[in-house]
Formats: sequence, C-alpha cells, structure tokens
Amino acid sequence: MGSSEQPGTSSEVPQRSGKDAPRALISVYDKTGVSALAVALEAMGWSILSTGGTARLLRESGVDVTDVSSVTDQPEMFDGRVKTLHPAIHGPILARGDNPDDLDTLDRL
Repeated sequence: MGSSEQPGTSSEVPQRSGKDAPRALISVYDKTGVSALAVALEAMGWSILSTGGTARLLRESGVDVTDVSSVTDQPEMFDGRVKTLHPAIHGPILARGDNPDDLDTLDRL
C-alpha cells in the first residue's frame, strides 16, 4: 500500500470470475449513464445481469451481459413489467451471508 492510500483500500482491482464474482442486476427505465456504470463494474470484476432494452444497450456498449430470462428460464411478462420477480433473482439478494440455511438454499438455486 502506498503512503497516500487509506487503510483497506488498494489501487489494484482483484479479478474474480464464476461464483466468486459479484453480480450486478441492472434494469432501468432511464438509461442515461447506465453503460458507463456497467463498464466500470465489469472492469472491477463484476458480472452483469440485465433485462430487455437495458441488456441490449449494454451489449451495444461492449459489456458482457447475462439476460435475466436465461437465469429464471422465464420470459418477461406483462409488457416487460415483470422481469426479475423470481427466486433465482431475489434469493441471492435476500440471503443472509452469515446464515448456513440461507447459504445451503443458495447452493440449490
């Protein structure tokens, strides 16, 4: 750590992949600036999960995107208003990392 860096920070970004990579769910109506956000997250080792038009825009910006529908095995419904309401999406969001039962359930998703 350089003398100007604060404790707990680093100028190097650890690269993670697979199950160790944090995952960002990006689904927005107003897409202003969303590509820059996704590019920055991807550069920090995050994988990007997205829906419909947001996923298309991110791909056009060169971001590697996983479609939510490929995780849920369900198409978007109600003119795109229902996209992420699925245990495979909300389970990891709501799971408590210090709860063994929650972690076991995540392994089965």
